[in-house]
Amino acid sequence: MEGTHNNSKKHDYPIRKDSGSARTIQKIRQLFLTGHSFTARELNVLAGLDDVRKAIPVLWNMGGWPVVNCRLSDRRKVYRLEKGGER
Repeated sequence: MEGTHNNSKKHDYPIRKDSGSARTIQKIRQLFLTGHSFTARELNVLAGLDDVRKAIPVLWNMGGWPVVNCRLSDRRKVYRLEKGGER
């Protein structure tokens, strides 16, 4: 198949994802520490990201932050820091 892109190739250079950068994670932490609940769209705008949903698992897995999500009746998800979860 000519013209297709193979994503499984090994690269000689590091691939950096902005959603996992320390500066981005710090912005999201500061937003959650306000105690408010945010939709992904709101977090994207406030943190200046394209897809904050990729950064939230970094907080869960690497940071140990208890970020919880709830689905609203209009199918949107709201993310917030669990009560007593400030670190």
